[in-house]
Amino acid sequence: MTIGASNTTGYARFLGTCLGALCSIGAWYITGGNAFRLAVVGFVMALGPFYMIIVKGKGPMGRFILLTYNLSVLYAFSYSQIDGSEQDDGGEQLDITKIALHRVISVISGCIWGIIITRGIWPIRARTKLNDTLHLLWFRLGLIWKSDPLNTMATAEASMPVLYMNSHDKNEIERLLSQLENLQVSARSEFELKSPFPDTEYSNIIRQTRGIVSNFHSMNLILVNTPTPSEGQISLLRYTAAVRQQLSERIGHLLAAMASSIVLESSSSDVPTNIKDSRDRLLAQISHYRQGRMASSLTDGEDYVLLSSFVLVTQLLSNEISEIMVELGRIFPVSDDEVSVNADRV
Repeated sequence: MTIGASNTTGYARFLGTCLGALCSIGAWYITGGNAFRLAVVGFVMALGPFYMIIVKGKGPMGRFILLTYNLSVLYAFSYSQIDGSEQDDGGEQLDITKIALHRVISVISGCIWGIIITRGIWPIRARTKLNDTLHLLWFRLGLIWKSDPLNTMATAEASMPVLYMNSHDKNEIERLLSQLENLQVSARSEFELKSPFPDTEYSNIIRQTRGIVSNFHSMNLILVNTPTPSEGQISLLRYTAAVRQQLSERIGHLLAAMASSIVLESSSSDVPTNIKDSRDRLLAQISHYRQGRMASSLTDGEDYVLLSSFVLVTQLLSNEISEIMVELGRIFPVSDDEVSVNADRV
């Protein structure tokens, strides 16, 4: 458990336990320990915690309200069923306040011990884990894009549909994506003197990262709908292979630069994110191919859809990457020393 998650959960457990203890004491004195009255009051009381869990999404607090209430009331009711002679022998009388108080003390002790573990013995910072998860996700996306399945399609030797992401890649990417928002929530609760958590910037980064993954899925769908490339498509892909590979490597390089930037906690403002030159060279080569004699005999309008979609998706990826770079620059601003070094180089 991260430090932020420990802070958030510890607060919810403490508050939920206190509320559950108060409810159990009130319910016991209202019902007088009657089983039927306790059942009715317990049903009504449970509506509030269930509303918190299901509607408000405050699972830990709602669960601990119910847990403390049930444990306190059930223990008190069980104790009240003991014969009076047995209670006299033990020398103790029923006091639900003590039962609830013991529960509160035990939970507080557990929360304190959890804070000691997560902060002193085995600290796991949610901010660091969030950065590491983004690093792994971006690096994996960069490798996937640089693989350029269109080259495999151009060889006309693929025995099955060529895709950017197979089922394993999809599952791994979705697993990493699902962790981001939970880690962001935990990071908000990590209090540091250095600087507050840049919640807005990370929200934008996560949203834009989801946009990048959506563009990958879009390209996957296009390839799924093109299981067997035509002779014209193969000819066009071979003709543009070198320039297209440069564009793919450029996108992969930008994703790798983002991954390095966030894991090193440094700005990548000096990395140019514009792919206009590479894109224009590819478009020029497509136009040159279209004007040649070979195009008139091998290709038709539909054969250009795949490569045109590739150009469009790369532009969308470039836009998302540029926005992420801006957010990274806000999170990790360039220091004065780096500015002076860059000025000396110029």
